[in-house]
Amino acid sequence: MSLRPLILGSAARTARTLVRQCQRTQRLYATEATQLANIALKPTIYGQPLDPSHPHLLKNGELTPGITSQEYETRRRALMDSLPPHSAVICAAAQVKYMSGHLVSPPIPPVERPLIHRPSYKFRQDSDFWYLTGFEEPGAAFIMEKDSSSRGYRMTLFHTPSTPSTAQWDGARTSAEDVVRLFRADNARPVDELLDSLRRVMAETDHVYVDLPPGGGPKRSRSASTKSLLKLIRENELVLVDAGCEYNGYASDITRTFPVSGAFTSAQADLYGALLSAQKQLVALCTARAGVSLAQLHHKSVEFLGRELRQIGFDLGMAGGRVAELYPHFVGHPVGIGK
Repeated sequence: MSLRPLILGSAARTARTLVRQCQRTQRLYATEATQLANIALKPTIYGQPLDPSHPHLLKNGELTPGITSQEYETRRRALMDSLPPHSAVICAAAQVKYMSGHLVSPPIPPVERPLIHRPSYKFRQDSDFWYLTGFEEPGAAFIMEKDSSSRGYRMTLFHTPSTPSTAQWDGARTSAEDVVRLFRADNARPVDELLDSLRRVMAETDHVYVDLPPGGGPKRSRSASTKSLLKLIRENELVLVDAGCEYNGYASDITRTFPVSGAFTSAQADLYGALLSAQKQLVALCTARAGVSLAQLHHKSVEFLGRELRQIGFDLGMAGGRVAELYPHFVGHPVGIGK
C-alpha cells in the first residue's frame, strides 16, 4: 500500500502554516557565507548539508532549507495519528542511478590497477521518505511503529554507515549518533539489519503500510533531439511553452500558449476560449471540499472539453470518441515533492 494518500492528507494540513511562515520570514543565503566561513564545520561529517557545516544555507534547527526538524516531526506525528493502533509504516529511500552499468579500470597491470568509481546521476531522494525525514542519503529506510508513548510512535532509521572507501568516493555519511540527535530517530541501525527488523514487524504488527521505491527497470523515453526542436515559427501559428523547474526538491512547471503574431486569429481565439472554459470548470472542483480524485478530475476534463469543442463546431464522432485523439494525455500531475 502506498503512503501517498496518507501523506497528502498530512501535507494539506501543514501547507497553510508553511505559507504563513514563509510570508513572515525573509531568508538570507550565501550572501553571508564569508562571515560564516570561520564557524562552518569543515570537512563536513554529515551526508548532507546541515547547519553546522553549511550555516550559509540552513538556519539553526533546519534539516533542509526552510524546514526544521520540528516540522518533520509534525509530519510524522500527523501520519501516525491517522493510523489505527498496532500499525507500522515502512519506507525506503531512493536508489543511486548510475550512468554506466559496469565499474571501469584504467589500462594498467592488474596488480597496480585501482578501481575507478562509476559515475552516477545526481541523487534525488524518494519523495515520501524525504517528506517524512529530511534525510537525503541513499541506502536508507525507516520503520515507524505506533505505540502508547507521549510521542505516539517509535522510529528506527536504517542507514549506510561510512567506510574509508565510501568516504573517499561518495563523501561523508551521517553517523548513527547524529542520525538520532539531528533527525530525531529513536534508534539508528545499519541498513543490513533491515530485513531482520521487517520480519519482526510483520510478525508483531496488525497493520503494516509499505512504501518502497520501484526498481530501476526500463522506462519510456520522451526525449527529443535538438534538430527536431529547431523549427521555423510562421505568422499566425501558436507557440506552446511547457517549462519545468525544481528547487530544493520541490518541482513545478508552467504551460502557456501564445500567438506568434501577438494576437489570436478568430479560430484560435474560439479554441483558446473553449479550453479556458473547461479549465475554469475543473479548477472549481480542485478543492478538498469537492472530494474529487485526480482520476475523477480527468474524466470530468474529458466531459467538459468535449462539450466545449462541440459548441465551436468540432465533430467528435460517436460518443465523443475523437476527444482522445485531441487530448491523449492525463489531465495533469502533482507538483511540489513529486515522484
